Amino acid sequence: MGGFTGFMIFLKKIKLLSSRAPVIRQQALKLKPYITMKDFLFVFRNDPAVMAGMSPAELQTSMKKWMDWIGGIAAQGNLVDRGNQLANEGNVVRPAKVVTDGPYIETKESVGGFIMVRAESLDEATEMAKGCPILSAGGNVEVRPIIRM
Repeated sequence: MGGFTGFMIFLKKIKLLSSRAPVIRQQALKLKPYITMKDFLFVFRNDPAVMAGMSPAELQTSMKKWMDWIGGIAAQGNLVDRGNQLANEGNVVRPAKVVTDGPYIETKESVGGFIMVRAESLDEATEMAKGCPILSAGGNVEVRPIIRM
């Protein structure tokens, strides 16, 4: 999890970059008003044991990959929300108000964090997700369109 923690620190540092993203997107939309951008949630899942088993050098390399990937998304004006890291512990409330410990009892993978991006389509957002460093560590990225209420 150390690599993801470092990644979250990086995301806090680029908050200034993402705060400029609406201006950049707005300018881009003025040039191409026919494009309707949509927001997407990237949910990062992995086996916490994989990250725990990484050496400090491997964690540093992983963090650099995360910084480059997120920095590229932010530089294009597509980073909507830098998201947050999620703690390993938690509860799940099931039907009949049954509460179980831990959100990932049935599986070895857990949700480690999320970000929000902006793209023209699910396909474009999915292409962005293909560059995520978690994939090289055996994790996955769930890409979900956000429906504004």
